[in-house]
Amino acid sequence: MNYDRWRAAQVGFRMDWNTNNRDTFNLHGDIYDEGTGESVAVITYAPPYSQVVNSTAPLSGWNLTGQWKRSSSAGDDLQLEAYVDRTNRQEANFSDIRNTFDVDFLERFHLPGRQELSWGLGARASKGDDKPVITGLEFLPSNRTDELFTGFFNDEIGLISNRLSLSVGTKLLKTNYTGFQLEPSGRLLWTPTAKQSLWAAFTHALRTPSDGEDDFYLSGYVGTAPGGLPFFARFNANRNFHSEELNGYELGYRRLVAGNVYIDLAAFYNHYGDLFSEDITGAPYIETNPAPTHVLLPAEFGNGLFGTTVGGEIAPEWKVTDRWRLRASYSFLQMELKKGTGSLDIGTAPGIGGSSPRHQVLLQSSFDISKAFNLDLAYRYVSVLPGQMTPSYSTADARFAWQMKSHLQLSVVGNNLFQPYHAEFGPVGIKRSVYGQIAWKR
Repeated sequence: MNYDRWRAAQVGFRMDWNTNNRDTFNLHGDIYDEGTGESVAVITYAPPYSQVVNSTAPLSGWNLTGQWKRSSSAGDDLQLEAYVDRTNRQEANFSDIRNTFDVDFLERFHLPGRQELSWGLGARASKGDDKPVITGLEFLPSNRTDELFTGFFNDEIGLISNRLSLSVGTKLLKTNYTGFQLEPSGRLLWTPTAKQSLWAAFTHALRTPSDGEDDFYLSGYVGTAPGGLPFFARFNANRNFHSEELNGYELGYRRLVAGNVYIDLAAFYNHYGDLFSEDITGAPYIETNPAPTHVLLPAEFGNGLFGTTVGGEIAPEWKVTDRWRLRASYSFLQMELKKGTGSLDIGTAPGIGGSSPRHQVLLQSSFDISKAFNLDLAYRYVSVLPGQMTPSYSTADARFAWQMKSHLQLSVVGNNLFQPYHAEFGPVGIKRSVYGQIAWKR
């Protein structure tokens, strides 16, 4: 377990000021340097072909964000935000030096007829340099600039005052991998009494293509082919990868059961199309470049899967006293993924479907012992992940805080207290940890 040790140092600042009653400004930034322990598979076309390397990956970077907000007495406002981010990531099998620039504009104002309209625009450019570290994992071209342009509008309409409201809108986006695409959504909220509310929603969402599908080449060592040649499978770049699509439907209900007891119920049904798949695109053949001569099975990332998810959640909350609050939640998820007609997928669906827990339970207690002392306790249960060969687990967290002064708080936090370590996703163990924290604000 020594390979997953890490260290980090970070320094940041934040400045807030205003020039009048309408305009506020914010500027904040960070600079950091980290060493993250990891265990990665390194695949090369030269012997030993495949090996697991435990190393500490150096990660460093800095970022700077500025924001201007103008508000009016009528509740209208507009915001302009821009940021720049520099990232340097060096791993045993991957390298990424990236500069990202982003600017976003948002305006919100009221219209007659109990309407509140929001709209905005955004643009982002991210220039990455991913020079190959090993022959089995590379981006071509290694130096690229990704572009993202977005726009949105949303209209909140009060159909019946304090009883019925409708929210409709859409997001418009364009990337260097896609043309213009729409993501419409709608939500209806009905509040028949002051103690209960019912809502329904529809969302159409997209996951646009990225470098990982359009420019990425990933090799895996299979073994020795007949004749003694090394045998590889390689996922090649797919410039025809489409956006993954989601049509989601939701229902929710919230009710004040008693004076201090709330209960929330929610259910959803999602339909997915053009989902990510791993497709075999041909028969094995002999390849001489890169050397040495080897047998190659060609493959690519495709859109060969479709499926559905069905689930729900129940979340009660009880305010026992003015100082003590209890919360709980239980969620259920049923996922079914299938190969589409003509799909060449080699069996991705079981791994994806088995990588999300079917059952999750959360219990929380927050108790204000006094004005200065607070105790938070939490219990978590997550069911088995067969796609990751990860067993179910239960664990608990605790936090004891002391508010010494209005601007100074000391706390002791314990995470994952039930066992020395446990797996949550894949083979990596999450360790028990206890640490102290000092928070000062002015």
